[in-house]
Amino acid sequence: MGNAWFESKVPKIEGWHMARREISKLSSATIKNVTRAGEHKPGLYGDGGGLYLPVGPTGSKSWVFRYKVNRVERAMGLGPYPTVTLADARKKAEHCRRLRADRRDPLAERSEERRVGK
Repeated sequence: MGNAWFESKVPKIEGWHMARREISKLSSATIKNVTRAGEHKPGLYGDGGGLYLPVGPTGSKSWVFRYKVNRVERAMGLGPYPTVTLADARKKAEHCRRLRADRRDPLAERSEERRVGK
């Protein structure tokens, strides 16, 4: 049976497909162009998979991992750009995604690590 019921109830639309989540949308060149020659483009630039680079009105850039816990949105700072490179931010975001897959809160884990003093 499987999709037969669904296919009979939902009209088929040519060229339509489920959107996949893309990861690694940003490039180093894109990030550098966000603030070039004193020209600032403030906004929230997404790399995919919850990794974002917010750019402030002064051109400040800092990596953030956004996620939800019990329907509450949370944001975990991963460090400033360029101190934390794009590759490093992706590794940190991957670690956070693995914690979320295990139903653990990355912010709580980091707080616990800091409390214990690791």
